[in-house]
Amino acid sequence: MRTAELISFLIAAPIGSWIAHISSPRYSMMYIAIPMALATLVALTLREPRTKKKIESKRYLNILVGGIKYFKGHKILRTLAFDSIMIRVLSFYMIWMYQPLIGSQGMAILYYGFVHAGITGAEIIFMNNFSRLENIFGSKKRYLFGSALVTGISLLMLGINSYLPLTIILIMLVGGFGMSRHIFHQSYLNKYIESHNRATVISSMSMLYNFVKGALYPILGILVEWNLKGAFIVLGIVTIIFSIISKVEEEHLKD
Repeated sequence: MRTAELISFLIAAPIGSWIAHISSPRYSMMYIAIPMALATLVALTLREPRTKKKIESKRYLNILVGGIKYFKGHKILRTLAFDSIMIRVLSFYMIWMYQPLIGSQGMAILYYGFVHAGITGAEIIFMNNFSRLENIFGSKKRYLFGSALVTGISLLMLGINSYLPLTIILIMLVGGFGMSRHIFHQSYLNKYIESHNRATVISSMSMLYNFVKGALYPILGILVEWNLKGAFIVLGIVTIIFSIISKVEEEHLKD
């Protein structure tokens, strides 16, 4: 499902940058109404399946509290969730920062979408080859550590480097290694969650991810306003630190 979603990004991003090139970014935003309208028509054809189960609605606060209580009693689950959320958040911030970076290095807006297609393409390749990557790195733990470390070093180098081709490669490395890790984690996280608790715990993880991401946005904005390359360096250093202090062990990643 995530691969299908990323393929849509891969197709749409170059179209968006082409529209922005021949007109303006404003029109790229306006034309999003077209696929949204088509999606609305498709949604109208969907039918709710009949069920005898009692449908219950839960408040988001109750879901979050329930999920946190579950994490509190599962040390391994907390360790995996922390490793997943923090590296994912730090990697994701690159999406908002790479365009002004490549623009400052002379790339025309026409090609921005192709760079984004490269990010999503790298993510697709990595998330569909986790077994091979585990073998290359030697173990599951080494892959998690290595992917976080490569992501951190790449972010750090983005703040130091000024050579556009290398910048593009580093951006794709962050996309491939950093932004696909949470899919890798999901397989192992689910093994520690009973099926009747899975929806609550996964929803709580998603909310925690968005909470951390939202809470750090103002700090990121201040860093970028201060110095774009400096912001990349800070993200890189913090990511490297999290990769080193991670307490994920090989036995946590059971098949």
